[in-house]
Amino acid sequence: MENKYCWYSSTWVKKNFESKKQNHSKYYFSIPPPVAPPMAAISDVIGDAIAIAIVCFVVNISMAKLFATKYKYQISPNQELFAYAIGNIVTAFFHGFPACVALSRCAVVESTGGKTQVK
Repeated sequence: MENKYCWYSSTWVKKNFESKKQNHSKYYFSIPPPVAPPMAAISDVIGDAIAIAIVCFVVNISMAKLFATKYKYQISPNQELFAYAIGNIVTAFFHGFPACVALSRCAVVESTGGKTQVK
């Protein structure tokens, strides 16, 4: 009896997967090619972009300094600024959004004992 249910469920999964595969084969399931951001809108967004960059950088550095003090390691704000700048510039070519630290999420993960895999 159990084999019968396994056969039915595996057949159902296979048929559903094949039908979805056929229906969605026209969609692009890969990283999109990079596209330059529209430069015509730069004058409209430059002020907001600078404000967002400053706020994100200040929040990121304050969180990094907080954890650096707590866990006794050194950070370099210049290196952090460079890393965020390169990351956000590259992200703009893939229609992404600016990277910034999530204060509450970092605090929750740290309080529950979460550790980074980066050494």
